[in-house]
Amino acid sequence: MTLQLNISLPNNIYHRASQLARRRNQKIEVAIADFLTESLPTDDQLDDKADDPIEREIMAFQAMHGQLLKEFAGEYVAVFKGGLIDHDPDRLTLVKRLDQNFPDQLVLIRRVDVFPEREIFLRSPQYVESVA
Repeated sequence: MTLQLNISLPNNIYHRASQLARRRNQKIEVAIADFLTESLPTDDQLDDKADDPIEREIMAFQAMHGQLLKEFAGEYVAVFKGGLIDHDPDRLTLVKRLDQNFPDQLVLIRRVDVFPEREIFLRSPQYVESVA
């Protein structure tokens, strides 16, 4: 079954989607649908994450990221029960307030950067046998 959805895209997103479609030799609608299929979590993955409280807060942070970036770029934000509850440029100040206002509660604290998730690269040690 295919459903039709009309959405408005910002110019820069439409331009990037057009480029993707050209590279893939597809219509833009097909390229966007394929991209979403590749990128969105499956129902099983969503169910697994919905059961984990911290995963729910992470998903809420990711969903709000665009708006947070406009308002709080470079600041630390606190997400609790799927919503923004506090923010501060100084992480320690934010943590102290949260400890007072939300003791014993699981609150997600994230810095609002351009990308919602940081990539971490770990270098693997390489063993080299020395010849003596």
